[in-house]
Amino acid sequence: MAMNSHNSTQIASNELECMMQLGELYSGGMKLDDAVKTVQNSAPACKKYLDDVGYFCKMYTGGESFPLLKCLDTFCKRNCHSLLIGEEMMNHLAWYDFKIPGRTMALTRISLAAAMLSSKRHQDGISRLIYKSDFDKLKGKETTKSLDEMLTTLWDEASKHDPDLGHMCWCTAAVRMVLHILGKEKMAKQDTFESFAAIVELFSEDLKAGPVALPAKPVPKAPAESSSGSSVKDMLKASNSEVALFQNSHIKVGDKYSHSDHLDKVFILADLNDTEATFEHRPLFDSAEQVKEKLDSLKKWKPTKKEPTMMCPQHICISRLPHNVDIVKKEIDKTMATHLLMQAYMSHKVADESLLGFATHPSNLFLLKKIKKKDLKLYPFGNCLPVAEKDQTKVFENTKNVLVWFKDKPYLVQPFKNLSSFTKPEAGTLCPYFWVKSSEEEEEINLQTVWVNFQGLQIPTLQNEDAIPEHSVLLKSSEQQPHEPPAKKARSS
Repeated sequence: MAMNSHNSTQIASNELECMMQLGELYSGGMKLDDAVKTVQNSAPACKKYLDDVGYFCKMYTGGESFPLLKCLDTFCKRNCHSLLIGEEMMNHLAWYDFKIPGRTMALTRISLAAAMLSSKRHQDGISRLIYKSDFDKLKGKETTKSLDEMLTTLWDEASKHDPDLGHMCWCTAAVRMVLHILGKEKMAKQDTFESFAAIVELFSEDLKAGPVALPAKPVPKAPAESSSGSSVKDMLKASNSEVALFQNSHIKVGDKYSHSDHLDKVFILADLNDTEATFEHRPLFDSAEQVKEKLDSLKKWKPTKKEPTMMCPQHICISRLPHNVDIVKKEIDKTMATHLLMQAYMSHKVADESLLGFATHPSNLFLLKKIKKKDLKLYPFGNCLPVAEKDQTKVFENTKNVLVWFKDKPYLVQPFKNLSSFTKPEAGTLCPYFWVKSSEEEEEINLQTVWVNFQGLQIPTLQNEDAIPEHSVLLKSSEQQPHEPPAKKARSS
């Protein structure tokens, strides 16, 4: 634990102390995400941005044994400082993109943190040595890459010695290097050096000087197995492909991408190894097109929501042609039934349009001229709606419903809107069939239901079996009329 943890009830923990707590909780078997929540409950000074602290601890402190975190703790104990890095700088330490291809800059980040935490320039307990502008000075520079490479070399050498000695010597050299490259040695009130080589030479001498007296610290617990998604990463030992994925969070094998050099083409990331990434475009009829890309050029590939060109499998294509789809077949049958009903009506409409008269109050259909037997045939007119099997009983029981049959299936005839007023004519129709009323008096009934077959559509028509005198009200039987044609074949019309 860092130096303020024993006195946490009096002084709120800084970022380093929180990271040490996170490391201990993680080593004890707790998931890192849960550890962050636990530390937040202790109300540390960095509670507001503890997620950034947790991410830094997860990605840049050397993996599950946290060697770089212990190194940072050793160095800060030696320098007797307990400063805060601060929210803005902590965010940059965790997330800043140095634009150095192939490197996570973990050691450079640790070095910057060490310089901030050990700084003699501070205000209100917050380090005031390094700023966002200093990060920008390092971005994309070859000298920055060289710095990170030298820090890696020194870390490998320091790791061969006693941890206390190695950690102290490495962190001291690391702070000297970042101050030197930023030109802040005098501002930090530190020794100045002519070059990195001079710092490296002094580092070697410090290693030879022997152990450094440091306060005793407990033996760390063995790291426990961590669940995926909350595990600590060792970015020091990361492969080229792992670094590439770290620097390009949008890259994922199997996802879709576009490139400005390959307009209107959708590529799939087929493979990514330590040397290159393979993007593949698959035309419909030509062989696949592959593009090999260097890992430091992956930012040129942009995720896309466009789908690659795809040929529909033949079995799906055949099954989904309109005439093979059940719902379309039903719609076709419904349309055909309506068409045949209207065609039957038009073929058998009353030739003498002055033969019939419509009356209201009460509504009745009158015969204005006498007719001979079987001279009048009235056909229903309207749209045909299929009757679902589960609804047939209910529909059949309603005596007002008119049904036609097509391909052995019932269809309910939905008449068009009826003309309701003769004095103020509005939209509506006068279909003779639907104006015929029912009667219980057998001697009054002059129209009978006769089923006819019109090109496969079976229709219940109303016909007169006997002659009817003029001015007669046309009436049908009020008894339940059959909703399906008789077993014998209906008359053809």
